[in-house]
Amino acid sequence: MTDDDLKQNQELRAAIHAVFPDADIDTFIDGGWGEVFRLFHAAHDRYPITHEEIAQAAAEYRRVASSGNFFPIDLGRMSPFLPQ
Repeated sequence: MTDDDLKQNQELRAAIHAVFPDADIDTFIDGGWGEVFRLFHAAHDRYPITHEEIAQAAAEYRRVASSGNFFPIDLGRMSPFLPQ
């Protein structure tokens, strides 16, 4: 892993922890939220930080997933901010 990869991983973990402070970060990343946050970052040059942005990030991820470019993940099970 390069230094840039390590920095990006630390930034991703910090962003997820800021939004989901009581969560097991590894579980969230492995459960699909890592991809959601990365996709939002790629589109907006920052990570989502509010509940509204989390919902927006999930919606954007679902749009991309439905296009066949990503394997869809059931994000609703892991977020209190999304409709079940």
